[in-house]
Amino acid sequence: MGGDAACTLYRQALENLETVKQRLEQGEPVRVWYSRQPDDLCGLYWFAAQLSRWAVPAGQVWAVKLPEWVQQGGTVVEYTGWGEVEPGAWGRLVPLQARLPKALVEGIAARWQQLQQENAPLRAVVNGRLCSVPEDFYDPFLLRELDKLTDEFLEAEWIGRVLGRYQLGISDGWLALRVEEMIRQGMLVPLSQPPQDRPSYHRMLKKQHPGL
Repeated sequence: MGGDAACTLYRQALENLETVKQRLEQGEPVRVWYSRQPDDLCGLYWFAAQLSRWAVPAGQVWAVKLPEWVQQGGTVVEYTGWGEVEPGAWGRLVPLQARLPKALVEGIAARWQQLQQENAPLRAVVNGRLCSVPEDFYDPFLLRELDKLTDEFLEAEWIGRVLGRYQLGISDGWLALRVEEMIRQGMLVPLSQPPQDRPSYHRMLKKQHPGL
C-alpha cells in the first residue's frame, strides 16, 4: 500500500513539474517559498538545477524566504518551517520576495551538482550553508538529552526534547532512525511495542550500561 501511494505521489510530482516548465516557457514568473531547513534548501537547490537546465531567462524567478520571526500586534511569532505558518499569513509574507538573478540561480545549481557528486547520506545546514554530512551528524544532540533521562524512558519524549530544544529543522522520523541504529549497537533496549496506529517511537526504552 505504501509503495502504491509513493508511486502516485511521484507521478503527480512529475506532472506538476511539467506544468511549471510549460508555464515558464510561456513567460510566466515562478515564486519559490523556502526556509533555512535542510529539506527546503535541498528543494531550492534542486529546483535551481532544473531552471538552469531549462535555460529560464533572467527575471522570471522570485523567492520568498521564511523569516525567523514576525511581529503580530504586540506578539512575536517564531517560525522554524512553512508548516507552522497559517494559510492566511502566506499572502502577508509575499512582500518579502526577492528576484533571483540568473547568476545566483546558476551558482546554486552548480552547488547542487557538487552536493550530488559528494553523494553523502545526509545534508544539513551549517552556518547557513547546505553541506554534506555523515549520517550520525545529529547524534550528539540525541546523546546530550539521553544523559538527562532516567534508565527507562519514553522514546517519544526523548525525541520531542531534542526537536524542541535545538530547533534542528529535521523530522522526528530521521531521529527515530538514528535511535534504531543505537538499538542495533546495543546502547538501548526496547521494553515495549508501540500501538499499531502510532509511530514506532511510541515505546519505552532502557539504557544499556557497558560492563554491567
